[in-house]
Amino acid sequence: MMTNEEKVTKAIELYAQGLDAEEVAWKVGYSSSRSLSRFMRNMNYMFDNRLKNYVLIDDESKGKTTETVNNKKTQENKGDKNIDPLELLEKPEVLSALQHSDKLLNLINTGGIEEPKEDSSYSFWRKAQDFAFMRKASFTTTVRLPVELNERVDKFKESSNLTQTQIICMSLDYFINAFEEKL
Repeated sequence: MMTNEEKVTKAIELYAQGLDAEEVAWKVGYSSSRSLSRFMRNMNYMFDNRLKNYVLIDDESKGKTTETVNNKKTQENKGDKNIDPLELLEKPEVLSALQHSDKLLNLINTGGIEEPKEDSSYSFWRKAQDFAFMRKASFTTTVRLPVELNERVDKFKESSNLTQTQIICMSLDYFINAFEEKL
């Protein structure tokens, strides 16, 4: 049986070899990647998506982002030389962050993302989610569709990631709302 330190080391080595999360979890002795993730968090490690591996979190730096980890790695790669600030400004990650700084500041100042109320695509997806997760009484029915219409529904289902039930409920709702007044 492996000690906790051996499990951490083995997990990091397996990720470095390029194995996927489920394989790593199984080889370290966990039933799922979620279990391994909880274990690694308890051992003060966090998964870094850029490195595709776990990195140690110090108690002092728990609030810092993974950028500090990447900056430390960059400094180590340069052999502990001083980094020129102008050189940092030439990096694509830094440029991207600076270009989007106004959006980030706006998010911080407003306290989050406001949901668009009048956007038609927003109402489309909101309505789709309402039909997907409704907790109301429902009715099961069978409908015979022409082959061409069924193929169109299947094609739309694949392209939009909606279920057949969502598509049919939204279509009926739209149709009734549009033509109810005209009767």
